Amino acid sequence: RDRIILNGQHIVEIDFSGMMVHILYAFVGMKLGDREPYVVAKGVSPEQDKLRELYKKLLVAGCNAEGTSLGNGRKKATMSIRDHVRKHPDKYPVVPVDDKECYAFLRNRMNSFRKYHPEIQHFLGSGEGIRTQRVDSDIAYKLLVQMTKRNVPVLCIHDSFVCRISDKEIVFPALKQAYVDVINSLLLEKKHSLRVTEQDVFTKETSVIMKLPEYLTANRDRYDHVFNVLWSDNEQYDRQRAWKRSGCSQFYDTITA
Repeated sequence: RDRIILNGQHIVEIDFSGMMVHILYAFVGMKLGDREPYVVAKGVSPEQDKLRELYKKLLVAGCNAEGTSLGNGRKKATMSIRDHVRKHPDKYPVVPVDDKECYAFLRNRMNSFRKYHPEIQHFLGSGEGIRTQRVDSDIAYKLLVQMTKRNVPVLCIHDSFVCRISDKEIVFPALKQAYVDVINSLLLEKKHSLRVTEQDVFTKETSVIMKLPEYLTANRDRYDHVFNVLWSDNEQYDRQRAWKRSGCSQFYDTITA
């Protein structure tokens, strides 16, 4: 993502925070409120951030895993995360290396999540995660249809959306409205009295050009960022050079090299 430009402009990435947890609460007609979606607050310390990421993986695996019972499904999820940690121990320094200790640690974290979110703990081991993905995709589809009609380019990456910096004031409110519309339709379908508003939408915005070192970003005055992906005799590369010289505001403007 650090090398993306859209029509000659740098990008902004708009991301939902704790999307899966918010959707699970909507399934039971509730809001997450002020609680942390993944138990641990983000940004407290590097160790806490690693633990938060672990809780997130346990939630996703737990909701997607299905067994002969909820307990069996949770066991499958815990074992799958244990195998993942085995392959990437450097990413999870908070997890013990020993297999038995690792499994016990992950099982305790799973139980901690259940105690922290008792209202949705029954989804762990249920296989219901795929339903949250459907809601997630409905939100993305609704936004992309609207933006396509308005000729606003948006890239969808899971539950985050990449757009030009100049379009963020269009995309951001449209994304909030898409969330509200889809979640309220879900609540209505399930006969819940609760309704959400734009104030209930938790999103975070990251400007890639501001958070990355200059040499990593696409720069109009230095088109050598395309060297890694394009050959010098490539037509796209020639267009990029011509666009840089032209001063045109949009990269898709017709250019004669």
